[in-house]
Amino acid sequence: MYSAEDIIPVVRTQDEYDNAHPFLKAFMNSPISKSFSTEETRNAVIPAYMGLIKQADDQMGVLFDWFEKTDRMKDTMIVITSDHGDFLGDHWMGEKSFFYNSSIKIPLIIYDPSKEADATRGTVCDALIETIDLAPTEERRQFLENNSLVIDETTGEKTSMITGCFRFTSPESHLLLEHLPTILHMKDQDRLNNAWPCPLLQIISNEITLNQVGSAVIIDRLIETLFIYSLRYYFLSDNNVSLPSWLSALNDKNIGKSLQLMHANLAHSWSLQSLADKVGMSRSSFSQKFKQSVGRTPVEHLTQWRMVHAGALIRQEKNMKLISIAQAVGYESESAFRKTFTKTMGQTPKRYKLRH
Repeated sequence: MYSAEDIIPVVRTQDEYDNAHPFLKAFMNSPISKSFSTEETRNAVIPAYMGLIKQADDQMGVLFDWFEKTDRMKDTMIVITSDHGDFLGDHWMGEKSFFYNSSIKIPLIIYDPSKEADATRGTVCDALIETIDLAPTEERRQFLENNSLVIDETTGEKTSMITGCFRFTSPESHLLLEHLPTILHMKDQDRLNNAWPCPLLQIISNEITLNQVGSAVIIDRLIETLFIYSLRYYFLSDNNVSLPSWLSALNDKNIGKSLQLMHANLAHSWSLQSLADKVGMSRSSFSQKFKQSVGRTPVEHLTQWRMVHAGALIRQEKNMKLISIAQAVGYESESAFRKTFTKTMGQTPKRYKLRH
């Protein structure tokens, strides 16, 4: 999305470094600051940060659009803040070790549609306040006091809100994330067909409330299970309007079977004809239906999965020879594997190993 060409010039002078106060000099000489003082680090990290900010901005737009369409802007308070500023090489500094005034004066923006906020609407407050723990602190206070998160104190049943987040460490996590909806709504009426994991939610809620020894580990595992439940719900739901993908194609009897065969044995010498024979279809019919269901040809999908698995082996098996990795994903020639890996992953196996 962004590259080194999009980075603004670093703000620093040699005199600033040579004549720095000893206190500042200690920060400048820290490992993080020294790393971000190099162009190589800046060119790799800053474009990634810019991409993350762009993604956050885009998703906020999607969320606000949903609020507008569902008429929830009139009863939803929105707080926009940030936790810290990063130097990323400016003034010979690294990340959030030390702040200049420009880093501190990041605004806390509050959108409050309630009538009680009319008296201060449109005003600006210059007071310096802590913002990093604003949301989790308020959520925890309400949950501990009421055993639920109070959204609206009008009449009606209380709503318990359980929040969490997933961090995907694999560089290839986009293969899953790109096929998921922005918002997945599991409807209450789906309890009737057992698609809604109500008992699991109750157990998670109980563990959060009890907060006993081992609760954190239990909650982590249960949240992972809930995530898988949610995926299965989405791709089996009648409301699934997702574009063609390997995830949705798993529901198809023939295409799903072919995907399972490929994923289970990437080293096998699969051909279009052998896959078609395995699922009882003609070569042309299988090829056409696979492309319609998955969005890629069988060869394209197989190649992508082979290279993703090869990437995992490169990261996890540091001492494994490249030819062994190539053979593990169906390649007898190391040069052919290297060429395909570079084309698919955007970098050579050697470069990939150094980065991961």
